[in-house]
Amino acid sequence: MEPGEVIVFKHVGRATIITLTSNKIIYRAYNVEQEILDIDNVVADEKAFFLYSNIQSAVIIKIKDIKKGFGPNYTFGISLTMIDGKINNIPTNKTDIIIAHILKQQKNNR
Repeated sequence: MEPGEVIVFKHVGRATIITLTSNKIIYRAYNVEQEILDIDNVVADEKAFFLYSNIQSAVIIKIKDIKKGFGPNYTFGISLTMIDGKINNIPTNKTDIIIAHILKQQKNNR
């Protein structure tokens, strides 16, 4: 973390850890099931950083929206569309809270 940067929210899930700081999202994955990693645009890195200033939009996604024929209409996680057009799908629960924090931090960083 950078000087002056603080953690505003942290979620530890079954296979992921998402830390939201005042400047960025820190995503860590461990033991993510292969069928999840095979979904388009899922972040497969064990550790990834996403600066709020590089995020164009952040939305909650359902599994049916990203993989046809893959189970019922469960929430999959969040989808980050970056300014350069790249999409990063992050599996997680607590999506409402995470999205709210991301939007708040984006507003604070403008």
